[in-house]
Amino acid sequence: RDLTRKTDELRERVDALVEEQLKADLPAAWESARQDRDAKAKLLDEGRRNYAFYLSGGCDEPSFGGTVECADEEQGELIAS
Repeated sequence: RDLTRKTDELRERVDALVEEQLKADLPAAWESARQDRDAKAKLLDEGRRNYAFYLSGGCDEPSFGGTVECADEEQGELIAS
């Protein structure tokens, strides 16, 4: 139960970072989705799939790490087109 709570808290912190990044990368889309619950959920889901986040080893706080595609390229992963 405690593990689930910690996971939920981490998800909330990551979602807040996703929102910040979406506001910066797609301001018009974010603005139009703010009042539409379904559109906002869809945009957040897209951000979760496309953005990479890393946990700090010292404080276990997530930080933005760019896009998943870019992170995969840096790790030597092949990107499927």
